[in-house]
Amino acid sequence: MAGGGLFAEHLDVLAAEEVSAEQQHQENLARIMPNTPQEMLRSIHDLLAEKDPARACLLFEDPLRPQFGAAFGEPTCEAAMFKLAAQIKEPNKYVEFNVNWQKDVRLEGDTGAFIDGCAVTFGGGLLDPENGGGDPGPKIGKLHMKRILKRGLVVDGFTPCNTAAGPGGTPTPGAPPPSAAPPTTTGPGPLPTSPRAPAGVLVGYLAKGNDAGACRLFSDSGKAAFAKAQGVADCPAAVAAFRTKITDPDRYGKPIGGDSDATARKGSYGTHDVDACKLNWSNYTVDGEMPPPGPQLGRMVVEHPPGNDGYWITGFSNC
Repeated sequence: MAGGGLFAEHLDVLAAEEVSAEQQHQENLARIMPNTPQEMLRSIHDLLAEKDPARACLLFEDPLRPQFGAAFGEPTCEAAMFKLAAQIKEPNKYVEFNVNWQKDVRLEGDTGAFIDGCAVTFGGGLLDPENGGGDPGPKIGKLHMKRILKRGLVVDGFTPCNTAAGPGGTPTPGAPPPSAAPPTTTGPGPLPTSPRAPAGVLVGYLAKGNDAGACRLFSDSGKAAFAKAQGVADCPAAVAAFRTKITDPDRYGKPIGGDSDATARKGSYGTHDVDACKLNWSNYTVDGEMPPPGPQLGRMVVEHPPGNDGYWITGFSNC
């Protein structure tokens, strides 16, 4: 019985340490997270404009992140943020938006808040919202937030912007495209519109083991190079082989820094060399530091497919 009592005491100590660590974590979040809904939305815009989109997902609760990704047709929040970042045409204007705080912002005391990110305007003030031309980037959506310890906010609810403005309207930037009949011509379909973005999207697909999504990002030559780098016959097998090297799929699909670098090739139009060998992942837990959740992605060549403004991967080699 004495041994059992000592073991129980150890469990009590461990439980107390876990509670203390969780409380400290909540206090840290409450201190560093945005305090107002306007600040929350501006933080997301800032991270997208600064080409650090993966970190924007840290402003969302974990259970909400896959839903956010799915709303934009992506497997992860990070992949969706990369897609949105690639749509920004004027970064400086994108971070300077206006919001009608009387109509589109709601404070819920010490419990939460709401902001309609679909109603923001760019360029002009509230009295002249149309001044400044077209939107410099995508609109994020409608965000609900809850307060952490009555202080900082974290996004716990999301509704995408409407896909259309009504009869005669135009699609809302950033929202999933409206459904349409299947195309009559073959092709890669929608692709990331920034040369760095395929790397971030590919990480998400590899973490999920989604060979259809991953292989869609490659041209035929890219698929062959990716398969060769993994020592297998084809692209789906390469995805499967790569995923066996991922020890923590959830963490691997959510890099928090070390964004891939893209260098344009001189004398070519739309061809870039991309180095995705410096990705970073969160590695600290209550139990201490963890190893990386998987291998670095690789080095790629990305280009425009014929008749497509997006980028796909035409060459690949391991780090």
